[in-house]
Amino acid sequence: MDLNTPALLETLGIGLRFDLRLAVLILLPLVLHEGTFPIIGGVTKDFLLQMQHDGSSPTLHDLAAQTPRDDVAEQHPDEFQRLKGLTRGLHEPVRLMLFRNVRE
Repeated sequence: MDLNTPALLETLGIGLRFDLRLAVLILLPLVLHEGTFPIIGGVTKDFLLQMQHDGSSPTLHDLAAQTPRDDVAEQHPDEFQRLKGLTRGLHEPVRLMLFRNVRE
């Protein structure tokens, strides 16, 4: 996918432009574990947020910490909430584009 060309997400007859250049600057969406019940995540320059595909069990990790596996959501509640919303918000349209934007 070319990051210089906005992706078109079309659902319920409504076409939405999704500019991937902006998404990458804010948060990079990830699939940390593939399968029937994937673990999704989002990474910024400072933090990694991971959660189950349905949004349950979210954890926030400080990438610069001595112990990056520790959940630091309580120490950074605003960043935790922001990244949780962005991660889910980016995962769902990308997942839908995977199934909708298929060449026939």
